[in-house]
Amino acid sequence: MNGQTEIDAPVIGFPKFFTPNNDTYNDTWKVIGAHSIYFKSVAVTIFDRFGKILVILDLNSNSFGWDGIYSGKTMPKSDYWFSAALVDKKGKTRIRRGHFSLLR
Repeated sequence: MNGQTEIDAPVIGFPKFFTPNNDTYNDTWKVIGAHSIYFKSVAVTIFDRFGKILVILDLNSNSFGWDGIYSGKTMPKSDYWFSAALVDKKGKTRIRRGHFSLLR
């Protein structure tokens, strides 16, 4: 026995920016690596700089992420904030917060 143990663990990423210009690259913002293999649910709330909720994403329902649109209007280039609640298979909830930029 060599003292090594192998475990399977998720690696979660939160993009620092996205560019919703329909070029198929970085057109939406969503959590990377939050697969249903590891998490029962992943809910993300996105806010503007004043704390106004723009969208709540349920990433386990095959959401494609946020496309930069709020109430039918494209949002301006700016920084936006998020709060992500990740519930693992054992029922433990992890909250992650951060911000990202919408670039046009």
